Amino acid sequence: MISLKKAIKKIHLWLGLASGIVVFIVCVTGCLWVFNKEINSAFLPDMSAQNSGHLLPPSRLKTIAEAYCPEAEAVNVQYNKGRAAQLTLMKEKERTQLFVNPYTGAVIYRKGNSFDFFRFVLNGHRTLWLPKDIGHLVVNYGVMIFVITLLSGLVLWWPKSRKGLRNGTRFMWKKSTGSTKRLFDLHNVLGFYACIVLLAIGMTGMVWGLEWWSEGTYWLTTGGEKLPDWGVAQSDTLKTGTKITLDKAVDYVFFKLLPEYPEAEGFQFGYASPEEASSSIYAAVYPDVDKYYNRDVFSFDRYSLKEIPQKGPYVGKYADAGFGDKLRRMNYDIHVGAIWGLPGKVIVFFAALIGATLPVTGFLLWWRRTQKKKKH
Repeated sequence: MISLKKAIKKIHLWLGLASGIVVFIVCVTGCLWVFNKEINSAFLPDMSAQNSGHLLPPSRLKTIAEAYCPEAEAVNVQYNKGRAAQLTLMKEKERTQLFVNPYTGAVIYRKGNSFDFFRFVLNGHRTLWLPKDIGHLVVNYGVMIFVITLLSGLVLWWPKSRKGLRNGTRFMWKKSTGSTKRLFDLHNVLGFYACIVLLAIGMTGMVWGLEWWSEGTYWLTTGGEKLPDWGVAQSDTLKTGTKITLDKAVDYVFFKLLPEYPEAEGFQFGYASPEEASSSIYAAVYPDVDKYYNRDVFSFDRYSLKEIPQKGPYVGKYADAGFGDKLRRMNYDIHVGAIWGLPGKVIVFFAALIGATLPVTGFLLWWRRTQKKKKH
């Protein structure tokens, strides 16, 4: 009868081989995506905007943007303290980003719908550049298999003695150390150091990809609550007779929130669509523009200007959220390490880089073992 350890070894081996290519691509693209904001910023012109008076309201920036890009419609605007305001404009499926000085209205930079390297990277990370339905399925279950492989690897690594612990956490190489032993240590030691971070990355990634995992973890962390269905807030169309224009409505929300959050580093406002009578005004307040989890998110009725009550982990004030909702809000920031600032991003970068090496070193070890058996 096969022993438990041998069974775990076989599970580790064959799951690792089955998911290897998926894991390699997802980890490499993940490495690149972690610093996409910083790298993108390095290639843009100076985006600083000195405080030279009052901020222009969203309606004014919308007018400026649509005059500059008459073929497109502005859908949202992001204000960042001391930086240019960023407007997103859409024409059918084409996206344009316009960076505007929020005090003077001067257009600083236009980013069109040309090839976007990091959009390409993200598509690879999410779908392996396959058709969306197929790619999502392959990536999501590939990541799940990777998580199981990491757990089985941790069981196999677990030392029985102090000497085993020392050997499992250090590179004890000499000039005479063979290449197979070096490969094993690269797989074993690096895998140990990156394991916990990779498990966190994998499990947070599964939240977006696997519905049963998302609902199950939410139920567990909220004490048995059902994950609310996500939906866009709707304005009351029975009040369409109001004389409040869309410009006045979004500016009202702007002037309401600005004094309520004097220390905020960023604000985002989503314009209500003139073509959709039930569309509402979206607003998000960022205490830190480099993090998403602690933002406060609101929706306002475009006719009554009242806040629309919503349920779910991603809406309302962060301070009012329960433990499970707060944890769910943290999901993306944990996934990319941003929740711990720059050090967290660096840790996630190197963990993902090590993750990309694991299927390579694991395959090479398996290949050498099979070739050795053939010779004998």
